[in-house]
Amino acid sequence: KFHFTGKAIDSKTNELVKVAQWRHFEIKANLQNQPLLVTTKIDQNGFWDQGDLVEFLLEFEHYYPVIKTV
Repeated sequence: KFHFTGKAIDSKTNELVKVAQWRHFEIKANLQNQPLLVTTKIDQNGFWDQGDLVEFLLEFEHYYPVIKTV
């Protein structure tokens, strides 16, 4: 689940202080306590399905190859 602390959300606008976006996925404050991943193929309540997570991690590794050596 998404869990944003008080420092992550602007108290005046009730939005995230910093933008969090990858491809067409954008993390917004209204995702608080919502599930990150779907749990089944028919589940519609998750932000990503498992394939999106794998693609994100592969792309992250491509752009930040130094993590492979840590």
